[in-house]
Amino acid sequence: MTGASATQHIDVGIGNKSDLRFVVTDAGNNSFYDHADWAGAAITCATQATPSVTLDKSSLDVYHLHTGTLHATFHNYPKGPAQLALAFDPSADPYPYSGHTPFPLVLQTVQVDLSGAASETKDIVIAAPEPGGNPGINSPKFLLTINASGTATQTFPVTLNELPINFKARFEPENLIGRQGDTVNTVLVVTADPPLDSAQPLGMQLPPGFDFNYPGFFILKSAGPTTGTGSEMRLPVTVTFDFNPEQPSAHVVSTYIGIGVGNITTGYRSPFYGPNPLARLMLTFNP
Repeated sequence: MTGASATQHIDVGIGNKSDLRFVVTDAGNNSFYDHADWAGAAITCATQATPSVTLDKSSLDVYHLHTGTLHATFHNYPKGPAQLALAFDPSADPYPYSGHTPFPLVLQTVQVDLSGAASETKDIVIAAPEPGGNPGINSPKFLLTINASGTATQTFPVTLNELPINFKARFEPENLIGRQGDTVNTVLVVTADPPLDSAQPLGMQLPPGFDFNYPGFFILKSAGPTTGTGSEMRLPVTVTFDFNPEQPSAHVVSTYIGIGVGNITTGYRSPFYGPNPLARLMLTFNP
């Protein structure tokens, strides 16, 4: 600056510094008439904001064998790791003395590394590797805790709802016509939403009162193996008409057949999956 220069304001950040020097030189054009005036220089400390976390939602749906993601925004957190933990909220158990275990959900994100930025968002991934229990017994309420060095532990109540995969089953074709002893072919088709990682072996179960070899009706057999992808699986099936030859007129049998998908659905009346999935089959016997 010279005597004719306009006033200047200089504001220099010194955060994370350990040495501060005020240096005067001759600017490379000799020291005639040069002088230094610090003009009330001072060191001031900015107010340190309190670290805090906000979640994008307080309730999350997680499908069985899949994951769900919460987005956590960290405000004014120091640089370094933050530890996360997920625990069942015992105060939310409608039967606190029954010893019921919570939904088998797993926190996959147990640590996030923070850069020290004023605000940064991290993904918190939660998995559902096992089918859930009975929602009428096990509460889906959890406590998510976040702890980082030099900050107070923060706890967030989170509702985590585990949902069964939406399986749908059908036979192609589902209407079969034949005479006594005829064997016809059909294909069992099962779709999964959201998709599985890969196709799973398909099996068949009949409702109570029926059998695969039901005298006077039909014989149902797998002609596998199961093919397809995790979103659509296909199993060849043969149906042999075992119609009672003494019945003089045409006869129609319509039934819903329970379908097993690998070891995911556990039986015709699984507590978690219920009757999901069922496939309709209609057999018309010609005399």
